[in-house]
Amino acid sequence: MNPELFKSTEAGRTVKTFTGYWAFVPAPPPPRIDYDAALTLLLSQADAALSELSGLGRYLPNPDLLIAPYVKREAVASSRIEGTQADLSDLLLDEIEPKRTPPGSDVYEIRNYVAALNLGIRKLSELPLASRLIRDLHKVLMQDVRGQEKTPGDFRKS
Repeated sequence: MNPELFKSTEAGRTVKTFTGYWAFVPAPPPPRIDYDAALTLLLSQADAALSELSGLGRYLPNPDLLIAPYVKREAVASSRIEGTQADLSDLLLDEIEPKRTPPGSDVYEIRNYVAALNLGIRKLSELPLASRLIRDLHKVLMQDVRGQEKTPGDFRKS
């Protein structure tokens, strides 16, 4: 991590650990937000759009059909941070015919991301957002992909 890339101290600060690595220490919540007229209008518009979406969702027999494409797009975008090269079309083709996806393909990481996100949404109604849930999601993320041998479902010890 390059500490010089963290220019704003509002979100937190970087510190050097006793082992010589840099770490980011987030600022205590909540962050200070200036609610000017423009932000208030945007928040009001977002609230209205969410209310409309919520109302429409009540009429759908399966609201997941509306949300699933966004989950997949988020999975592709978030997986790119980890260096995956697959895109949304690769994921959709994999859903149609999974046997065509070659072993070791980045699609597996994206597929796991979607599965972990869906599992997390389901489990949040039963479990608090705590270490157990995070470990369960990590286990799903690491199944049959690079790094799978590095204790999936456990926190790092080094």
